[in-house]
Amino acid sequence: MIRIPKVETRDDVICVDNLLTVLEKKYGYEPNTIYLMAAIESAKGVLNAYSIATCCSRMIGMALSAADYCEDLKVIRTKESKELDWARGMLLNSARAAGVFVMDTSFTFMDPEAHRKEAQHAKELGFDGKTSFSLDGSGIDVINSVFTPSEEEIEYARKIVALEEEYLESGGASAMIGDVFLDKPIVEQYRKLLRFVDELKD
Repeated sequence: MIRIPKVETRDDVICVDNLLTVLEKKYGYEPNTIYLMAAIESAKGVLNAYSIATCCSRMIGMALSAADYCEDLKVIRTKESKELDWARGMLLNSARAAGVFVMDTSFTFMDPEAHRKEAQHAKELGFDGKTSFSLDGSGIDVINSVFTPSEEEIEYARKIVALEEEYLESGGASAMIGDVFLDKPIVEQYRKLLRFVDELKD
């Protein structure tokens, strides 16, 4: 996979896509086996996120890059990162609509606790992970610890999935079982979490 920096329009990606098509043929690769992800680093890129995410079959993911984005917006990057939330929402919704993965930006302050809080916020928003520039691996450890489901999350997911049969027997579109509200989307969210846990074990 190749991460393309500073993507602002679908044409930026298509240019790389066309070049890779030539190179795959030249060097004997199977067609369309080199994938792409886009680094979104500007206001224009954020506004074009869905178009970028759907522009070619090689495109499998996007990531927000905060430093250039904040410069473009004429704002200062902060540890609390509230200035990024609108862009995060745009990328997240665009990626989900397009069916590609989406990564939150790297954390650029030497503050592990603030890094953990930002990673937790990104997880709660729905991101698949965060990028990292950490050279010593400490930033990656923070990200992995946040995005790996905890034992409490796993146990609660198992509880929800175990209640599915009782919910279905109620015959309604939703049901209140004890202190738990259930409907199909809720059950499926926790089933996906358990599938993710199984994938991590593999």
